[in-house]
Amino acid sequence: MIQKNSGILRDAVATAFPGSELLPYEILELKTPYKLFIFSLFEQFLIETAKQDLHAQCLVSPNKPLTISFHEIQRFFGIIL
Repeated sequence: MIQKNSGILRDAVATAFPGSELLPYEILELKTPYKLFIFSLFEQFLIETAKQDLHAQCLVSPNKPLTISFHEIQRFFGIIL
């Protein structure tokens, strides 16, 4: 799809981004992609992932479920990133 110039003039002040273009200090201090990824994901997400995994493992093998901890999920993300 090709968009043609419609000839509409727009006011530069009215269409300017009103927010700040500076990144927060916490994000600027993150040195690795892993730390940026974990910063954007919340710790609660990883905890819930560990809980859901335990629930699924209990359904598959209730006698001896394979448990995966929060720290193991963090380590997994650290390895793949």
